Amino acid sequence: MTIQQLLLQGTAELEKVGIETARLDCLILLAYLVGKDKSWLLAHLDFKLNEEQEAQYVATIEQRKQHIPIAYIIGRSEFYGLTFLVTSDTLQPRPETETMIELIASLPKKPNTILVDVGTGTGCIAITTKKTFPSLAVFATDISESAFAIARKNAELHEVNITFTKGNLVEPVLQTLDAKNLSEIIICANLPYVPNTHPLNAAATHEPELALFGGVDGLDLFRELFAQIDRSPNLKVPIHLFTECLEQQQKSLENIAQTYGFSLKKKDGLIQYFYK
Repeated sequence: MTIQQLLLQGTAELEKVGIETARLDCLILLAYLVGKDKSWLLAHLDFKLNEEQEAQYVATIEQRKQHIPIAYIIGRSEFYGLTFLVTSDTLQPRPETETMIELIASLPKKPNTILVDVGTGTGCIAITTKKTFPSLAVFATDISESAFAIARKNAELHEVNITFTKGNLVEPVLQTLDAKNLSEIIICANLPYVPNTHPLNAAATHEPELALFGGVDGLDLFRELFAQIDRSPNLKVPIHLFTECLEQQQKSLENIAQTYGFSLKKKDGLIQYFYK
């Protein structure tokens, strides 16, 4: 069958199960199987796939009909123009989180500044900031060894040097940090923030619960993060803290931050920038 035929057939099947991005999803799956980009496919709609490629395409369409995210089907996802390996042990990188990188980019970079990516998952934030600012020392933490394995592979893929430290939130870095020659610290915390009883869409049910849910109001891990920073006696430098949460949680998160001496400098979409 041709690309045109498979595209029409797959789109129709995905639309039947309520997938709004049906045609785009089919293009992504076909591009992955053929090894070409989407623009090439659209310019070669008469191109015929071989039998093995057709069978693989049918199999991926069946997976997508179960609302399995595209990233888990093809094992990779795009973030800030870069490609990252993804498995079901990690969240798929989301476009909303790219705003965090843009806000970090707007900061004047002082010498001896470090960045800590808390709950790194695929490592997309840590790796992207390191690629964007090569002179920045970047640390990444996570409690999931399986997530760390993916993050390390992504760091190798993008040829960046990241210090990975397994542990709870920012604590493993703060415990070993020598702050004497440090001018400031940037902390990125894209933590689980979904309230425990919040309904998930079909795609999100395939993602790891550990990376999604954050307690009754979704903010438990943020409370612990601020408390960990507050308990660090040697951290006397300015702190730029970037977080992500739902719009209806933002005022509560701001109140938590203020309790620990942080002020809200800016918010953009789901991203907040706190400073102390």
